[in-house]
Amino acid sequence: MDLARVAQDVLDLVFPRACPGCAVMLPPGPVVCGACATSLERLNPAECCPRCQDLMGPATCGRCTARPPPFRRVFAAFVYGGAVRDAVHRLKFGDAPWVARALAQLAWPGGESLPFSDVELLVPMPLHIKRHRERGYNQARLVADGLAALHGIPVANALARIKETPAVAGLHADARAAAVEGAFDVVDAALVAGKRVALVDDLVTTSATCRAASAVLLAAGATAVDVVALARGGHGAED
Repeated sequence: MDLARVAQDVLDLVFPRACPGCAVMLPPGPVVCGACATSLERLNPAECCPRCQDLMGPATCGRCTARPPPFRRVFAAFVYGGAVRDAVHRLKFGDAPWVARALAQLAWPGGESLPFSDVELLVPMPLHIKRHRERGYNQARLVADGLAALHGIPVANALARIKETPAVAGLHADARAAAVEGAFDVVDAALVAGKRVALVDDLVTTSATCRAASAVLLAAGATAVDVVALARGGHGAED
C-alpha cells in the first residue's frame, strides 16, 4: 500500500485542490483539470538550445555562442503558454501561493528521475524586499519548496536581490542584462561553497537574470550552477 498516496487522497477530500490553470475545483487525484491539461506543452530539449533552452532551434543559440552563460544548462519543464502561462500569472500576481506546489508537481513529479540529478542545493531566485512585501511571498521559493518536498533536495535562501530592478517585460536582452547588473549578492558563501547548485525560478526568457544570479553564486564558491524553471518563454515574454 502506498501510504503517501492514501494520505494525499485523504487531504484532497478534506482540503479540495484547485486547478492551477483555471482555478476550477478538482476531484481527488488530478493536479490539473482536463481542459487545462490539453494546453500543457512539455518542452522538448532536442528542439532547443542545449545551454539556455532558447526555443528558436536545436543548435546553440547566437546569444550563448557570443557570450557563453555562467550556468551549465537551463532545465525548463514547459513551453510558456496556455494553462502554464495562466498559472504562472496567477502565482505571481493573483495572490495564489498554492499554485507553486501544483506546478512543481506537474513539472517534476515525485518518483521520476530529474535531469539535474547531481544538484545538491536548490537556491530560489530572490525578490527585492519591497516586491516581496507587496506580493507577500517569493514564488520561486515556493516552487523550490515543492521540488524539495517531492525529491528531497535541500533549499537555501542563499541569494539576495540588493538592487530594485525595473520591470523587464518587453525589454530586449541587452536592456535586461543592464537592468540586473549588480542586482544580486550571496547572503552567506558557506551555504553554496563547494556545492552544485540549482537556481530555481518560475520563468526564463532571455536568461539575463539567471546569468547575473549564476555568476554571483559561482563567485561565492559554488562548483556549478544549473537553472531550473517551470517554463521557458520566447523572445519578448516576461522574465
